[in-house]
Amino acid sequence: MKLHLLRNFAALIAFALFAPRAPAQSICHALNDTATFLNTVSTGNAFFAIRVDLPASTTVTRVELFTGEVTALHQVDLWSHDASTGKPLALLGSGPLPISPTNAWQGADLTTPVALTGGQTYWIVWRAALGAQASLDLVGSSPGPLWTISVDGGTTWFTPVQSNDRQWKYRLVGSCLTPPTSYCTAGTTTNGCNATLASTGIPSASATSGFVVTASQVEGQKQGLFFYSLSGPHAQPWGTGTSFLCVHPPTQRGPVATSGGTSNACDGSLTLDWNAFRASSPTILGAPFQGGEDIWLQAWFRDPPAPKSTSLSDALTFTVAP
Repeated sequence: MKLHLLRNFAALIAFALFAPRAPAQSICHALNDTATFLNTVSTGNAFFAIRVDLPASTTVTRVELFTGEVTALHQVDLWSHDASTGKPLALLGSGPLPISPTNAWQGADLTTPVALTGGQTYWIVWRAALGAQASLDLVGSSPGPLWTISVDGGTTWFTPVQSNDRQWKYRLVGSCLTPPTSYCTAGTTTNGCNATLASTGIPSASATSGFVVTASQVEGQKQGLFFYSLSGPHAQPWGTGTSFLCVHPPTQRGPVATSGGTSNACDGSLTLDWNAFRASSPTILGAPFQGGEDIWLQAWFRDPPAPKSTSLSDALTFTVAP
């Protein structure tokens, strides 16, 4: 006879046996991605949340669980994480999970793709009903991931637990993004500055903000901008100076900005939220973006004593998520 997870979880809490613990479509992250499963446990009527510590950024379009034994329509969500409580915080996206009786990997296509950031914690929430095969692998030699339940529709959650016999199985399918990568060599400016690019967030074809590129160590109090290409990298000398044009024409310029900082010092910086720029500029190079496009991007800024009166940063390449 199978145990119901809801009853099992209550037993764990009652006996205090576990201490609480604080871009092509492919499988981007998975846990216990095998065909084996624990054939003695089924779901109850509850929200089951499985903690996911995501190693790399990805845009998720589908969540797969190993289940079966009933014909039913459940729902699977992705939730954010509440670091203060160690529990699920807010709904990020969801999709219907049609279940057929054969025990196998079965998936929920999300209504809208959800961009997740590497190094962050999220929760897969299974809005389950009675009798489905629980998405569990065989008993392990060490505890599985933290998990919890809600019996009031996600309003409140029990304290998460983990155990050797709760080896949850899941797959996150979507656009597996490689982090933006720096390349090329920054020019040395009149005052010895080497402008360097870095980024935070996920470049997206649909998000209206959230991918910020920063050029640091820019000459202070100078005008500058970012420009990008879809045509690949380049390595052409920028006049007779030390800078290189690192993106292959044709290129698209972003808005002009001032670097701030101090004149004749290297404490200036330039920033661009590329997602916001893309969203507000429907006729820019590459528009409309769909996801999967490779971008090569560089910063340009004034440096009057230098050859061509300007200098260039190093460069950044990245792939746009859906």
